[in-house]
Amino acid sequence: MASWKRFEQIETEVLIDYIQDPKVVDAIRDDAFLAICFRFRGDLIEKCEVICKRKGHDLDVAIEIANNTLEIYGRSKGFKADRSSKSAIDDAFRFYLYKIAANELKDYYKREKKKKEGKFYDGSEEIVTQLPEVDLNTLDAANRAIHHALAELPYSHQVIFLTYAVHEKEGVNLPRGLQKKLREHLGGISQNTVRTYKKEAKDKMDLVKAVIDEIRQES
Repeated sequence: MASWKRFEQIETEVLIDYIQDPKVVDAIRDDAFLAICFRFRGDLIEKCEVICKRKGHDLDVAIEIANNTLEIYGRSKGFKADRSSKSAIDDAFRFYLYKIAANELKDYYKREKKKKEGKFYDGSEEIVTQLPEVDLNTLDAANRAIHHALAELPYSHQVIFLTYAVHEKEGVNLPRGLQKKLREHLGGISQNTVRTYKKEAKDKMDLVKAVIDEIRQES
């Protein structure tokens, strides 16, 4: 079966032509792209690691930046080799990737800053103070059990759990304004207390779901 391995020894200049020529069939373009990724990814990660260390980031971030860099090239196909001699094409392409990586690291920093500041939201978010109204007769047994478990949570735990369930995004803090509304609504509790109640509610709901899964497996 044909794969990127067939291009393992092909010159970089040829691989770039395959990748960037719109007339090339998808199978050849995809395999050429994989071949160029394997050829330059190790060096790119090393370069990203050096830059990331200066910024206080670890190897995982360097790998993420390197992978994003190659994906960006795969989408843009914007490398220009006109001013590079055939013997220097590898170096020219390597430095081209470095420039993309430098910009991607800046974007990474901006994204992380937005996450920490809760700026992935538009300000319209509100706390959720009650369970949605549903006809329990329309729910299956598992979802009725989950609804019942939610209803049994203390009010504070219920509001916190529902608010986070509706608005929380992975790796992103809730907007500070929403966190403040939540604390004030619950009598001025601290953010540490919010985290504690959230964990207690999540642990209970996870337990209910685990029991349901076990029952399903046994039936």
